[in-house]
Amino acid sequence: MIVITDLITVAANEPLRPVRAGIWKRVLVDAPTLGVDEIYFDAGIATDGHGHDLSQAAYQVSGRFEIQLGSSVVTLGPGDSYSIPAGVDHSVRCVEKGSYVLITARGGATSGDDAHDHDHDHDHAHDHDHGHTSHAHAGHGH
Repeated sequence: MIVITDLITVAANEPLRPVRAGIWKRVLVDAPTLGVDEIYFDAGIATDGHGHDLSQAAYQVSGRFEIQLGSSVVTLGPGDSYSIPAGVDHSVRCVEKGSYVLITARGGATSGDDAHDHDHDHDHAHDHDHGHTSHAHAGHGH
């Protein structure tokens, strides 16, 4: 039986958790097949290139981030979004302090399964490059 209160996260009640120097995260959804976190970066902080077994997507909330997806590099700001296909190397560099919402597919993994983890203790805060493909979408004034 699905209990609706088990499916709701009151983000304001969730603490910011340190990922590493200059990066924090707030868990928004922690479900067996889907993870959603808001990732906060200080300016100048970057991740190393890396890829994931499952797909991810991000929505820029604030600040500016330089995103490397495969061999493409783009700078994105508030309202922009991009997808990260499974297996594509990608990285993030924060140009202007800000945050983005990171959506991570987990397949059939449980929320406690670290199979999709990438050197960031289940925070998906990108302390590594993550080989995103160039599926970036600029907000164009939206």
